[in-house]
Amino acid sequence: MEFTRKAAFFDLDGTLACNNRPLLPADADAIRRLRREGHMAFLCTGRAPGFLYKEVLDVGFDGVVAGAGAHITVGEELLYRRLVPPEDVRRVVAYYQGTCHTCILEGERDSFCISRGAIYSCFEPVPEHPAPGWYEENPITKLTIMGQLDEPARQLLASYYIIQHPTYAEAVPHGCNKADGMRRVLEYVGISRENSLAFGDSYNDLDMLRYAGFAVAMGIADETIRAAADYVTDTQENAGVSKA
Repeated sequence: MEFTRKAAFFDLDGTLACNNRPLLPADADAIRRLRREGHMAFLCTGRAPGFLYKEVLDVGFDGVVAGAGAHITVGEELLYRRLVPPEDVRRVVAYYQGTCHTCILEGERDSFCISRGAIYSCFEPVPEHPAPGWYEENPITKLTIMGQLDEPARQLLASYYIIQHPTYAEAVPHGCNKADGMRRVLEYVGISRENSLAFGDSYNDLDMLRYAGFAVAMGIADETIRAAADYVTDTQENAGVSKA
């Protein structure tokens, strides 16, 4: 029987892990076994590169689609890179420093937080008066805004692809999404869309679940996410990835 190589794309939060914890051993072993058998495994996450963590990357992936498609690597090769322009970051910082809302600037190397309320210890605070060159020296891949976007923020981010979740929103440069990231990777590695798999649980996974040849929704996913999937597995806490 002829071998057909597959490419699997895994969301991170709510799919492989939660709250910056390592993967469950069963899920990590399943991904490694997939690769040993000749298939390819890619992390496909809304997190920007600077917001990823060692315990996940150490599992071993053939590449990473980060920032919901704005930053793509395959092996050591940088395949695609889109940044939030520094002038846009300036406008976002100026707006959110004048509100009580929390905005996170997810970057290539570091992530920063504007917040008057909740303290997010994993992020550096945005300086109240950034030094000259600060915006250029800290490339930003994606914006995350806690809560629902208000109308001024929607106007401010009108040119961005907005993914509104129940408790937060993601703003990604227009044209970027997880499905487009999958497409770029599949074309680069020479695997057809029909031979792709996607695993996800959230609204920023919808486009990749609909794009994949075979889509798996996690057990925690709501009906909208489940409707986009070919199969619904168990929750992350119960090693749903390895069960699928």
